[in-house]
Amino acid sequence: IPAMHTDTKKVIAQSLLLILEHTSLEDVSVKALVDHCSISRQTFYYHFQDIFEVLEWDAKIGVEQGLAESLRATHPKDAIFILVEKTMARRKVIRKLLRSGHRAECEHLLVNAVSTYLQELFHRQWPNHSLPASDVQAFLDFHIYGLVGMLLKHCESSAPDVAQLVDQIYRVLSGEMENQLGPARFSL
Repeated sequence: IPAMHTDTKKVIAQSLLLILEHTSLEDVSVKALVDHCSISRQTFYYHFQDIFEVLEWDAKIGVEQGLAESLRATHPKDAIFILVEKTMARRKVIRKLLRSGHRAECEHLLVNAVSTYLQELFHRQWPNHSLPASDVQAFLDFHIYGLVGMLLKHCESSAPDVAQLVDQIYRVLSGEMENQLGPARFSL
C-alpha cells in the first residue's frame, strides 16, 4: 500500500475516533467525517465503503501494531499489558460503539481483533504442538471470549485498574491462579 493511501486512511480513522468521542455512531455521517478531515467524499469512498469499514481498518492496524509490540516484549505480562492498555485507551469509544445499534458488529470487531492477536501468539508460543485443530480452536475460543469479556467489563469503568487487570489475566493464562485454588473437585 503506498504511504499516501495509508496516511489518508489514518487521517480518516483518527478523525472518526475523535468525532466518536462526542457523537454516537448513528449520528456520524460521511459528510461530517470528510468535512472534519478536509477531504472530498470521492477520496473517502476511494479508501472505504462506509464508516464501519473505517472502524474495521483501524482495528486491524491496531492489532498489527499491538502484536508487533507484544512480540518484542520480554515477559508475557508485558505483552498482556500492551493489549489491555491499547484497549483501555479506547474504552470511551468502545463503550459508545457498544451502546449503539451496531453492538453486535462492534463485539464481532473486538472478538476478531483479539482472535487474530491470540492466534498469532499461540502459533509463535507453540509452533510444534500436536493438538488436533478442533482442540486448538477450543483452546483459543475459550481464551478469546474470556479475554474479550474481561476487556468489555473493564471498558465500562471510568477508571479501570490496568495493572490489576493485567496481573489477573496473566495469572489466569499462566495457570498461577488455578494452582492457588488447588485441585479441582469436578465430579460427574
